[in-house]
Amino acid sequence: MKDLVPSEMRDLAIAICKLADSKKIDNVELYRVSHLSNIADYFVMATVSNATLAKSLADFLEESLEKKGIRPLRRDGATEWIVLDYDFVIVHIFTPEVQTFYRFDKLWNDGKNVYSMQVIDKLLEKEQKNEQIKAEKEKKAEKQKQEKADKLSKQAQTKESKTKEKAKSVKAEKKNKKA
Repeated sequence: MKDLVPSEMRDLAIAICKLADSKKIDNVELYRVSHLSNIADYFVMATVSNATLAKSLADFLEESLEKKGIRPLRRDGATEWIVLDYDFVIVHIFTPEVQTFYRFDKLWNDGKNVYSMQVIDKLLEKEQKNEQIKAEKEKKAEKQKQEKADKLSKQAQTKESKTKEKAKSVKAEKKNKKA
């Protein structure tokens, strides 16, 4: 996965968050940590109510991503804290007790880098609107370009027609002078 560009890393992190959220996990957060650590660019942190749910979520994420050809470099833990390492994106799944004891939210939060699912959804919605606006602008520009090309073509045809008419007129005049 070393060949991922930053937007693909971000997209993978968001996809993981959305997958976790689809399983009705109460607390899923995305931490952008590239400016704080060289371990990864993103951490996905999901707090689940018990070890069984932690394992179930880890299995679900792993299977879902594997269907897309994405496999973790490694998986560690089996009970209250499971880590899935996707190179640039590391997923931490833990119980409230582990989260409270290690305070990951305090360790990796610099106040600018934490995104809840609500924020992620708003960002994606805004990006989608921006893409729609961009597509509409491109469509409008293409239409204007086509209209301009049509106008120039019509002008060229009109000019050619006038030139032909003038040539006919000159030819007719020459014919009349000879007669």
